[in-house]
Amino acid sequence: MKKNMKDQNELNEEVKTVKNDPFNEEMDRRAFLQKTTKFVGAAALGATLVNLIPSLPASAASSAASSSSIMKPKITLNVISDIHLSDQRTSDNLSAALLDLYEIDPTVDAMVINGDLTNYGTEKEYSKLRELLEQSPKPEKTYMTIGNHEFFNRQGNEVNIKRFTDFIGEGRVYYEKMVRGYSFIFLGSETWGPDGPLKDAANLSEEQLNWLEDTLEKRSKNKKPIFVFLHQQMEETFDCPLPKLIIQNKELNDILSKYPQSILFSGHTHQDLHRPSIIQKDFTMINTASVYYTTFYGQESQGLHLEVYDDKIIVKGRDFYRKQWIPEAQYTIDFQTKITSLTAPADLIGVAIGAAKTADALGLPTTVDLVTVSGSHPIRAKVTWNVDASNYDPTLKTVQTFTVNGTVTLPNGVENPNNIPLTTSIKVTVNSIPQSQMTATATSQETSGENNAASMAIDGDPYTIWHTKWDKSDVLPQSITLNLGGAYLIDKVEYLPRPSGSNGNITGYNVYVSTDGMTFTKVANGTWANNNSKKLATFYPTDASHVKLEATAGVNGWAAAAEISVLLAAKN
Repeated sequence: MKKNMKDQNELNEEVKTVKNDPFNEEMDRRAFLQKTTKFVGAAALGATLVNLIPSLPASAASSAASSSSIMKPKITLNVISDIHLSDQRTSDNLSAALLDLYEIDPTVDAMVINGDLTNYGTEKEYSKLRELLEQSPKPEKTYMTIGNHEFFNRQGNEVNIKRFTDFIGEGRVYYEKMVRGYSFIFLGSETWGPDGPLKDAANLSEEQLNWLEDTLEKRSKNKKPIFVFLHQQMEETFDCPLPKLIIQNKELNDILSKYPQSILFSGHTHQDLHRPSIIQKDFTMINTASVYYTTFYGQESQGLHLEVYDDKIIVKGRDFYRKQWIPEAQYTIDFQTKITSLTAPADLIGVAIGAAKTADALGLPTTVDLVTVSGSHPIRAKVTWNVDASNYDPTLKTVQTFTVNGTVTLPNGVENPNNIPLTTSIKVTVNSIPQSQMTATATSQETSGENNAASMAIDGDPYTIWHTKWDKSDVLPQSITLNLGGAYLIDKVEYLPRPSGSNGNITGYNVYVSTDGMTFTKVANGTWANNNSKKLATFYPTDASHVKLEATAGVNGWAAAAEISVLLAAKN
């Protein structure tokens, strides 16, 4: 289980009532989420999109408008989420979204509101939601899932689940509806926190998972896409990584992987639709953004409109504020998948000295990309690595570079008519001093609001962070010092910023080394870009038992690090 990566700022914000007084920047959930993403233009998006479900490859839908004008869709669908109804602003957002969706397609067949309908799940909020839905144009078939905010009033699971199910007219939080012969499956958490790192994670009972598998098995026989809705997203999906948001993540993934025609819609993270919003593993996942606000700009309000044809699905991201389509969020899912090539994974550098001789211990990727004949973006296929056959020796304490070969397994429904060899390889370099033998100290660390101690930067968990004091009583420069647990010849320091947000991202640095922990010599200095990518500081090979990373500049006056590693120099 991954540790909770959210700062105390986010946890505090989620249980506060809506107020007009400003929050401290480090304690503001909206600022936290907004800073997790940055704009990606259409060209960059095209390079990062992945394909969709096997037999349903996705591509940028440049021809979506012309296609839809020729053929009449079998079914149309609107999907919105994260309304957080609580005040006049959120009410206005919802009304504007519903009106805009009606104007683009007055005869839409169905609409789904995918969780966080309200901000606290109170009777007053549900009453206001009912009033707005009755006053606004919407399809008769309007369905909803339960979100984590439906529990935020802390009146207990039983009370809040009954309040939700009474509102939607169902007997439980999971159910199925058929719309023009297409299956719509709705899932939902059956418990909530109220405290702890998994308080907002979906908890799906064994009964719900069994029901899901039975329903998918029954509906899969007609070969049509199956639409599945759950408020929380799968672990480490899209580009806003969060800790586990579905407690039964593995079980749900295993079930959906058996049915490649499944399309899972999820919200919760408010990820902006300017970011890549479709992912394929053995099934499809689509981000539903947020009507309340998104991670791109706080005032954005977005959702989806889908057109389903016999041979494709067109997914269109909509900007409700500007009443226009989002160019980066126009996708076509084609009902055909034939591969033309495999993309070899990138070289892997910085593996810990002495790592076990297994794919997991070495951190080898679990999938590789397939390129399809339609020219759409890659599909991910599972790869099995033959680590035992490599020449890696985990008993050696020196730098090792070696190649691992792997066998690729095509997802269900993917064809290989040209018999392309389903093999790949990866080059691995083992050259990182094990963090497990290190200790860390810092000139400043936050330990009151949350455990952001120096040790969090060497715990092997990218979802925990070292962070200087939130109150900024310790102004930059500040530093973190690693005792390497021995003397080594080193030439690189690897810095991984926090996985989401940007507060504390180090943008200016000095690197010092020492052989006794007392006297330090500067060996490197420079600047790093303000993003979440891994950074390197490189210097001439030097002996060291201690390494100090000093932050001379950091975003909003803080310094933070998810992980810091020290790399051995190769001996000639």
